[in-house]
Amino acid sequence: MANAKGSAKSFIKNTLVVAIATLCSRVAGYIRDAFFAFYFGTSHIGEAFIASFRFMNLFRVMLGEGGFSSAFVPIFSKKFKSDTKQALSLSSNIQSILLLITITLVGLSIFFIEDLVKFLTPGFFDNQHKFLLTISLSKIIFIYAIFICLSAFYGSMLNSVGSFLPFSITPIILNLSLILSLYFLHTESKAYDAAYGVLISGIIELSFLIYFMRRNMILPKMQFPKIDGEAKQVISKAFNCVVSAGINQINVWVNMMLASSISGALSYIYYTDRLIQLPLAIIGTSAATVLLPRLSIQKDKSSNAAVNFVLFFIIPASFALFAFSNEIVSLLFERGRFDSQSTYSTAALTRIMAIALPAYALIKIFNGSFYSKGDTKTPMLIALITAVINGFSAYFGIKLFGYLGIGAATVISSWCNILLLLFMLRKDNMHLIRELGMKVLLYIICAYFMVVVSNFLMETFLYYDRIASALFSFVVGGVFYIALTVSLLRVSVKFKKR
Repeated sequence: MANAKGSAKSFIKNTLVVAIATLCSRVAGYIRDAFFAFYFGTSHIGEAFIASFRFMNLFRVMLGEGGFSSAFVPIFSKKFKSDTKQALSLSSNIQSILLLITITLVGLSIFFIEDLVKFLTPGFFDNQHKFLLTISLSKIIFIYAIFICLSAFYGSMLNSVGSFLPFSITPIILNLSLILSLYFLHTESKAYDAAYGVLISGIIELSFLIYFMRRNMILPKMQFPKIDGEAKQVISKAFNCVVSAGINQINVWVNMMLASSISGALSYIYYTDRLIQLPLAIIGTSAATVLLPRLSIQKDKSSNAAVNFVLFFIIPASFALFAFSNEIVSLLFERGRFDSQSTYSTAALTRIMAIALPAYALIKIFNGSFYSKGDTKTPMLIALITAVINGFSAYFGIKLFGYLGIGAATVISSWCNILLLLFMLRKDNMHLIRELGMKVLLYIICAYFMVVVSNFLMETFLYYDRIASALFSFVVGGVFYIALTVSLLRVSVKFKKR
């Protein structure tokens, strides 16, 4: 019992370190998005940059932190604990293989970029300026994929040895680089300024992580790649993870293809995603980042603590985004070329996407449970099923509800994903499901009263200052939720003891 409590406390402590770093990154990210909203609004120039960045993001998710690293971390963590020298030798070889694959794919993508843009965003072809701008920006931004994939590999190694802070700081570098580039660079277009900012950040991020790798004495050596037994094991596991991550990216592709035919839709999706990613990254991704190396080394109660920790914060965040989407979007983005119509359209999509937020967060946690056991096939198959569900839902949803249909499809597919994962985990985690059932209900009730309190305060003090009243209402509402929930949890514990 004492070990379980200590393990849970250690997990929460490390998660909070990553969460605080992520929060700082998201603050910088908000400033970046405010610059984007001011310079681009929901114009075709902004959509060209968004599309280019999302194309590149495929490599980051599949070969970086989403796919390749998910397979490498469990194997490296176990080896590093038993034989450090052998673990570092393996990392040197995997680094060489990863670089070879990444450089090859990036080179091929740049060579065939016109066909790639035409396939992924067919709606752009009708606007030749948007189409050609997307091609030019992609050629610049794709080079960043080489730096970020290697950075993600180094970050996974640092996480494996318990050094979580350095990699969690790197998104701040990207955000600051974009902000400074937009402000100080003056090339032919602000879209090019942003693209060069992305490339510059990749060089700085990699250099930053190399420093910490050397400091921890785990920097892999450059060598010619060898496909030996250990490399085959990693590649075999990585294949399923990469395919699983790739399938999830197919959802993004399908959404982009459908949204590209609706003016402004890609921008609405982008700004909504930025709002959803704030609590998701701070809470869900932080917990998953800390959890995977721990579960890979030993079976402890961290997964229970992770799920409880995530739900405690993600449920009220979901309620807040749903209830106050108009106020949040207006407060954060409505300036410059981002007008009231942009606010209305983005807020409507945010309300829908907020429903998917708890599922998004838990998917990362439950996938980690499979990866830690060496099972990369089950999450891949589930991702494939939910990709099909998302494709059909998005296709019919956009015909019925326009761009809002994409949000509805995301909600349906994400909750199908989490239900399938829970079904596969039910044998080993039935006790966890029962234990969390009442807590989830409690979090939902408390989150509802949080919204009531925040709404009352906002309407009461709106006369004085819009920004101040909103911030005050959100802070007081959040404190009220935590106080009420913790108090009721303590009462339930005392009741059980009796």
